[in-house]
Amino acid sequence: MAVLATEIGELVRAALEAAGLTDITPVQAAPAWGDGIAYGCEATLTVGADGIRLGVGVLENFPLSFPRVFVLSPEHRRLPHVSHAGELCVVATEGVMHDHRADSELFDEVCRRARTTLERGLLGLSRAELYDELEAYWPTTAAQVIALVAPDECPRIVSAFFRSSNGRGKRHPGPQPLVAIADSAAMLAAAFPRLASTSARTAIYVPLRPTFIDEQVHPSELLDRSRLLSLVKRHSAPDAGDLLRRIHARRDQSLAVLLSIPRPAGGRAMLGVELTRFARTTALVDASPSAVVPFRANRFDTARVQDRLGARCGEGARAARRKVLIVGCGAVGGHIASALAAAGNDLVLVDLDAFSAANTFRHVVGADGWLSSKVSALKRQIERQYPGIHADSRMSAIEDEMAVCALDLNSFASIVVAIGGQTVPLWLNDTLAEMRVLPPTIFTWLEPYGLAGHAVLVSYDRHGACLRCAFDAVSLDNRLDFAAPNQNFAVRELGCSGEFTPYADLDARETATLAARLAVEAMGNRSLQSQARFWRGDGAAFVRAGFETAARFGIEPRLGTNALEPNAQCETCKERFGGAAELSAAE
Repeated sequence: MAVLATEIGELVRAALEAAGLTDITPVQAAPAWGDGIAYGCEATLTVGADGIRLGVGVLENFPLSFPRVFVLSPEHRRLPHVSHAGELCVVATEGVMHDHRADSELFDEVCRRARTTLERGLLGLSRAELYDELEAYWPTTAAQVIALVAPDECPRIVSAFFRSSNGRGKRHPGPQPLVAIADSAAMLAAAFPRLASTSARTAIYVPLRPTFIDEQVHPSELLDRSRLLSLVKRHSAPDAGDLLRRIHARRDQSLAVLLSIPRPAGGRAMLGVELTRFARTTALVDASPSAVVPFRANRFDTARVQDRLGARCGEGARAARRKVLIVGCGAVGGHIASALAAAGNDLVLVDLDAFSAANTFRHVVGADGWLSSKVSALKRQIERQYPGIHADSRMSAIEDEMAVCALDLNSFASIVVAIGGQTVPLWLNDTLAEMRVLPPTIFTWLEPYGLAGHAVLVSYDRHGACLRCAFDAVSLDNRLDFAAPNQNFAVRELGCSGEFTPYADLDARETATLAARLAVEAMGNRSLQSQARFWRGDGAAFVRAGFETAARFGIEPRLGTNALEPNAQCETCKERFGGAAELSAAE
């Protein structure tokens, strides 16, 4: 796939000349200015009165990858979007497709974007972007250090952890490598048990004030041993100064310092340095390190791990913390709980049952649920898997919880009911309707042998249909089901005590995704009307098992949403609306 050097040279020169660059050198193999660059050349880009010397090159797999641009003139390497190694960020590659056959057009586009990026930097139009992306400007060759420190505005003593052995029981020759920095040893051990044997030392966390940005300090200045501590003293709060006076730098030990800097877009960036070889033991405020060694904070704090919650929720910005009640934590309810926790919601889990080993391959907790209740296993998994998310487990029946008023239903952002069978869901529907609870409520269930899955949204605080509207008033046949009524789907594996409904994990996951998406949408849009969503399988396994489908099976698409229409025969809605509402027949 690699292109010959002579072809590259001709291609690069022609593209750079077309883009208006001058003083173009002959193509070089593996130029010193670009790590990983296979072929490249240097040229001058004139922007206003500035002549900016650039290196433009390609990787071995060009044209499957974009050309790379490096800023070579030292006076321009402090501009926004220029990394510590000098590479200019001109193309966001995530989700971007390009045609490998249009190689000359790739150079044209990259040169055009390089000019625009440098122009904006010289004019000061991208200054805020520099501070939003501070962590990207820290040396990429620096060691990665696990960081479990809350990025707040409170300067404090934290703990740095060093590896004392090489993993084979032998001590490290020379200085022990820094592997982690955390608010406490307990926090590190809980998140990374394999690091429990590391040796701990005192470190400090120092948040800087916005004055650091106001003075337009470049992050590279923090690597200057003669300027670092003066910058920290000038741009930190007074109580940070007290901390610097209390902490003593020792001649025989390094000191890890984690700096946090406010980002214009919100949140804080974290930059780490290890100060080494102090001339004498003294208070840090008066110390002078002989070297400043940068490290990259590999952040595992709650703010960072939840940074992309908005994208997961489909809500753009990170959603506010909400609490969801999940009634029924079996296969469907377990997957719903996991999905809503991943969307940033705290949970209250209600289910009476112990985990059955027979459900190992169709429940989200798998073998982790053995010898546990469903709710306790689910709580453990969620809180371990999603830091900062809280799950309250109630090994109880929902009717018992409500009988003792153990739940403040209106405190929840949503209620999700995922109970097999319809007896308890209908009772709960009638109870919630009578109470006129405020949270949007989702009822979800699946049908056997991969036939279908359902999620029904009901809002009890306003006019609209309820779950009972989907049932025949006399026969209690569920008109949303794709299975014909009056069929028994239970399989007896070990006699009466071993009855179960046959469905696969994929069926549970698909139904859970349907219900979780509906819950997230309803929490974000309280005007969403009562509706019934479904997915439908091909019915082949269902029919082979000797069962019949309902008439609607051959009418509805594979995935759909129908309005949940009020039923004139629904006694629950008659009571809700005092019999005065005009209720149309359900579909």
